[in-house]
Amino acid sequence: MLSPRRPGQSSAHRRIVTARRGLLLLLVLSSLVGGAVGLAAAHAPRLLPATVMVRFVEVGPASGPVWGVSILATNGSVVNVTTSNQSIFRLALPPGSYSVRPIAANGWSPKSSTPIPLVVHRSPKTVRVPFVVAHGYSRLTFSEHGLTHRPTWTVRINWSAGGNASLAYNATESTDKATLTFAVEMNTTYFYDVSSVPGFVSSPITGYPTIWHPHVVIHVHFEPV
Repeated sequence: MLSPRRPGQSSAHRRIVTARRGLLLLLVLSSLVGGAVGLAAAHAPRLLPATVMVRFVEVGPASGPVWGVSILATNGSVVNVTTSNQSIFRLALPPGSYSVRPIAANGWSPKSSTPIPLVVHRSPKTVRVPFVVAHGYSRLTFSEHGLTHRPTWTVRINWSAGGNASLAYNATESTDKATLTFAVEMNTTYFYDVSSVPGFVSSPITGYPTIWHPHVVIHVHFEPV
């Protein structure tokens, strides 16, 4: 029903009032719709990323021995097998639940026979993979003294049976920590040499230790030059 025309009210004025009322109604409806859309968006589930970066950290040997992990899905199928001679490597895995089985380097064993559980969701993950010296092997540890600012230092060891190259054993390990450890066989003589560190001279530089005990420690002293 049309509003009665008031005295002195022009048709132009009535059109302006009607337009204002329509605009106000439009703003109210827009606000209601926008609020509903925002509420729905706030409660909508977030999409999972296609892959998430997972960092695997070797605990036990210094970098050098080849180690790795076998990653299994919940149904037991193998998702990924990766080996490395670095103490840390990274893999991109899809979100899901996994079990991680360590792959040990020669002379080393996983610290536990139980697989490591891994749940990948949104955020990057770090998985520590611990190893211990295997049964029947000894630990040959080099302990440094005198290095400042923790530079990287390196030791190489080797052994061969009567010069037979097919039976030769060679290993090199580097670290910026105070010690590094090799897994070696008992009743065996090894040769080692300590690589030079810029600005330092080491003593001893080389040696021929015979492994008679479960744990042999060689102290390496560095002097500035």
